[in-house]
Amino acid sequence: MNFVRWFWVLAISLLVGTLGWVGLCSHNTRTRATSFLSDLAHLQPGTSDKEAAANLAKRHGGVVTSKLCDASSCEYWFFFENTMLARLKLAPNTKLTTYVRVEDGKLSFVNLNYWLGQQAWIVVNESSCSTCQDLPSAELDLRRDGDGKAQRAVVTLKPESAPDLRHRALQLNANCLSKVGGCSDASELAPELWRLESAKPPVSSHRHTGSQRDPAGN
Repeated sequence: MNFVRWFWVLAISLLVGTLGWVGLCSHNTRTRATSFLSDLAHLQPGTSDKEAAANLAKRHGGVVTSKLCDASSCEYWFFFENTMLARLKLAPNTKLTTYVRVEDGKLSFVNLNYWLGQQAWIVVNESSCSTCQDLPSAELDLRRDGDGKAQRAVVTLKPESAPDLRHRALQLNANCLSKVGGCSDASELAPELWRLESAKPPVSSHRHTGSQRDPAGN
């Protein structure tokens, strides 16, 4: 009896300890992602300089991805993932990835993707160029699938874009990185963007949505 009792005490202790560790890791991921998004919102392509981008990378673990990184140009990669929750099958794999490019000493381009599984459900492209041809023409592209589920949101920000749209695009729900069960559609990942749906009907056609980068940098 004593052996059985101690076995269950040990098993329960291990379970509680594991869940506590998972909760701590998840909370840390959410906190870091929230802090990163807040700092990213203070940077502006075409205005912020190389030092501001370098400080963002230093503070939030950005990885240099360009072969050359000097005072004039550099590329950084930021990555946040609900690794423990996904590994234990407590939530779908969820990732927030961001690519930042500096050219001629200025921040020139930001590509942010919020992933559920292998698909980027939220895509935000921000450029210092108003006439770049490789970006979508529509500033906001909201899509639902055939069942009415919020499937994707693509935002293209340029110098002339409204500040409110930029604010909403970066107000992502970092709780999706720490919540047991995770988030299930695009409206949960970016609720502030989907509140604009009544003002602008969702797009159902499949158009080019600008270059997006996967976690491998491809």
